[in-house]
Amino acid sequence: MQILRVARDIDSRVVHFLLMRLSGSVFAWVGDEALSFEELHVALPPRDSSSADGCPTTCVMGSLDGVSGEVAQKLSIRFGEPIFLSVNVPNADEEGRLLLGVQKHLIELLAVREDWPGEPRAAEPSEDCVRSAVL
Repeated sequence: MQILRVARDIDSRVVHFLLMRLSGSVFAWVGDEALSFEELHVALPPRDSSSADGCPTTCVMGSLDGVSGEVAQKLSIRFGEPIFLSVNVPNADEEGRLLLGVQKHLIELLAVREDWPGEPRAAEPSEDCVRSAVL
């Protein structure tokens, strides 16, 4: 298992990311300083990439129409593996730039996952990244 923890400034808000690379899947938690865990969605990649059926998504906890489901679905299709996602940023669904920023940073972090450390430790921050001392 590999663990990556970072905090990013998105639309003037500090957003924390905790990603765990499991065997064949990824668990990702995204939140603010409140460190809440209000929803969890799981998305599975389609069996056939050319399938028009989309990507099966399940709400494990929280609102069925929460932002985690839609984002998990997009990530699962893009990376071809199950994604367990919990987005806990208040008003993320109402603030389009914030949600787009969260998606962008999740894609960036997942795309470079081969560079994740083998042992759990915080990632080195990028220019717009603040080391998370809380998570």
